[in-house]
Order: sequence, then structure tokens, then C-alpha cells
Amino acid sequence: MRRSNNGKLKYLLIAAVLIIAMVAIIRLTVPDREEVKDEYAGQVLINDGFDDIWITPYPNVPVNGISRDEVRMENGLPVYKGTDFDTTIGVDVSDHQWEVDWQAAAQTVDFAY
Repeated sequence: MRRSNNGKLKYLLIAAVLIIAMVAIIRLTVPDREEVKDEYAGQVLINDGFDDIWITPYPNVPVNGISRDEVRMENGLPVYKGTDFDTTIGVDVSDHQWEVDWQAAAQTVDFAY
């Protein structure tokens, strides 16, 4: 059995109405990008030695002016390659670090904290 053109038009009209309704529902329920609040606004991501964590910087402490282009990785360590500062290598010897091989440390590090 063949459908008439009126029957096809009816189904096309129903499909168009359904699509328009779906688009309207999506627009009403999904917020615009600028309306989405950034839960980390004003914070920075750092690694505290155990995990990556978000912190809020102190308001009166200026951000350093070193760009990522001035830091390179060498032997697994970040090394400053700019000309404004000297680079030293230190080691963390807090209680979490267990035993320290001071002979080996003295060969590779400039300071301990």
C-alpha cells in the first residue's frame, strides 16, 4: 500500500516538531558555557609530594615571573635555563623520606631541607 503525499507530510511535520522540542529542552536544561562556575577559580594545581592538589595562593604574595619556556627537564629534574636566577638542587629530608644516604646526596644536591 502506498502512502499519499499528505501522509508523508504529516510524518515529516511530526518529526520536525519533535526535533524542535528536543532542541528547546536541551537549551533550557544545559547551561551556557559562561554560566558554568569554575570550582577551581583563583586556585593553582601543585604536587605536594604525594598527590596533585588545588591550593589558594596567599593574596599578597606575587606570582613569579618565570615562564615555562625558561624551564627544561634534565635527568628528570626541572632546571631553570633563563639568565635572571641561578639554579640549585635540593633534597627534602622530612620524616616522610625515611633514611637519607648523605654520601650519595652530597654528590648531587646543593642543599637539604
